[in-house]
Amino acid sequence: MVWLLRGVARLVAWLPRPAALALGRGIGWVLGRVVRHRRREVEATLARCFPEWPVSRVRGTARAMYAHLGMVGVETLRMSVLGTGEILDGLRIVGEANLQTARDGPALCLMAHLGNWEACSAVMQAAGVRGAVVVKRIKNEAIQQHITETRRKQGLEVVDRTDAFRPVLRLLRDGVRVAIVLDQNTTRSQGVFVDFFGRPACTSAGLAVLSAVAAAPVLPMFCIRRADGGFDAHVLPPLDPPASRKPEAIREATQRYTGIIEAMIRKHPEQWIWLHRRWRTQPLPEAGPAAAGT
Repeated sequence: MVWLLRGVARLVAWLPRPAALALGRGIGWVLGRVVRHRRREVEATLARCFPEWPVSRVRGTARAMYAHLGMVGVETLRMSVLGTGEILDGLRIVGEANLQTARDGPALCLMAHLGNWEACSAVMQAAGVRGAVVVKRIKNEAIQQHITETRRKQGLEVVDRTDAFRPVLRLLRDGVRVAIVLDQNTTRSQGVFVDFFGRPACTSAGLAVLSAVAAAPVLPMFCIRRADGGFDAHVLPPLDPPASRKPEAIREATQRYTGIIEAMIRKHPEQWIWLHRRWRTQPLPEAGPAAAGT
């Protein structure tokens, strides 16, 4: 299947960029309107997170999200063949000085599946810094291999999330900017519950723990699609490490990171993956309201 993916990537890379993006939007249309993959779930989640929205806006945002995801998929395939050149051509870094923070020291990057998260390699290249990304393996080995190869071609070091602690500390000591995506559901044993759109969401504590242990600032970074097809990479001011490694300090830091992600999603709701079952893990009923702070 890896060879099939490489073949499809070459075909997609052969297309002019406008045609490729139109293809991506078409794929998104099929996924959302024909296959209707989790369509009802997506609309129900949007309606819950934005109760003030009329039905028309909920449905329109859902349609735009599927189109956006189709474009992200096509862009990722093109990057595996063409590199990051066309992303760089339309890239503007908003807050580049923040990315240079602690250039001679450790720094972590907070990311989400918002905009084109795969374009972070172009942001690192444009800023002239070394980058790495901590990833969760997906079940399909062929797709996993293709994505990993693409990321490494773009100059990113790839660290498996299941055994990331020591490798990340080593990279931080070497001055590498290590990106961690923090908008995925996780298990109770690995996460803490924080508020996300008014509901408890089980969130990995790894970023806060690494920040505390390495005394590394956290730089929120989101690569948002513009109407003209380019991207604005928003690099926000650095966040100080948690005051301590105690559970409450780690939870407070994780809540702060999640709040930043939510604020960016509210500005660009059509560019987040509402397909993801973010609230799947919930506090145990017998634990009562206090579970949200565990």
